[in-house]
Amino acid sequence: QYKNNSLFKKKKNDTHSVDVCDVILVFCPIVSRAGTDIDAALNELNTCPASKSAIFVVFHLTFDPDKIVPDSSIYVIRRNTLTVNCLFSEDKGLLTCDMNEKALAKIVQYDLEQGTEPPTAPWVPQHKWLLTALCVCVCMCVCSLLFQFFIHLRIFRKWETTRFFF
Repeated sequence: QYKNNSLFKKKKNDTHSVDVCDVILVFCPIVSRAGTDIDAALNELNTCPASKSAIFVVFHLTFDPDKIVPDSSIYVIRRNTLTVNCLFSEDKGLLTCDMNEKALAKIVQYDLEQGTEPPTAPWVPQHKWLLTALCVCVCMCVCSLLFQFFIHLRIFRKWETTRFFF
């Protein structure tokens, strides 16, 4: 449904340098308490220049695609920052739900407002929106897997420190 949107007509290059990036993308999985986890991620983001635009994606672990979560944007006071909430489960990854669709729509709109020029290189495929959508899906899957890993690591550490007496 977003294939005609200009977000998917723009070339995006990954970079690991804040100095050369156009947008900072931050993934914040909620593993303990929302406020604590968001504050920790924001402390990291606040070390970056406020002149850089940022997209702050908060992942809420749930099995319920209709779950209502608090608006995470109330924690974010940094300018040039879009905050969106997403629902996901350990088994399914990102859930198919209205909240995730709205989050994607907000990201698309935010990117449109940034106003970067579309590429004119002849080697850019005609259906590059598909490649961009695939890259977004891969990023979301990797984040989901990392979140699952940290959840299981946390459970293992809890079990490891439990003492059993016979």
